[in-house]
Amino acid sequence: MIAIAVFVLCLCVLVWYRATRKRAGVSLVAADVSGGGRRWTLRDPRLNVVAVADHVLGITDAGGHRVMFPHELKPTRRARKPYTADVVQLGAQMAGLQAEVGSKFAGFGILEYSGGRQFRIEWNEQVATTLERAVGLVRTLRAARTPPPRTHNEVHICQHCPVRDSCDQRLS
Repeated sequence: MIAIAVFVLCLCVLVWYRATRKRAGVSLVAADVSGGGRRWTLRDPRLNVVAVADHVLGITDAGGHRVMFPHELKPTRRARKPYTADVVQLGAQMAGLQAEVGSKFAGFGILEYSGGRQFRIEWNEQVATTLERAVGLVRTLRAARTPPPRTHNEVHICQHCPVRDSCDQRLS
């Protein structure tokens, strides 16, 4: 009888431990990279932008609530601070996630560069304003059918550019 009681107690402790560990840890909610889960297209109807994060991860916040944040991988980037374009991309993901899940959005996103270097980007007025300006600029350039000014001297970037066919600045 004691052996059964000990077995049941151990089983209860094991179930409790696994549930607690799962609640406290990071979980994969969605993924757009190989080997990941389902892809989640994030939409912000206010800005009319669409974004897909490499990962949407779930964590437990300080109040014990499950919240989500985008995680964007840039495996070839080596920098001391995040590139503005990457912050804009992550900003679109954060805006879309916030629009879709509301208070379940963690209020930040993570950019991960080469070697595992991570930048936590808070969703704040500065990031929102930068995103809004970038969206406005893209819409203005598209309406004028004018490609943006080239900001590099690398042929391989031009070869994969979405406006390559109409660009008078292309290198290839």
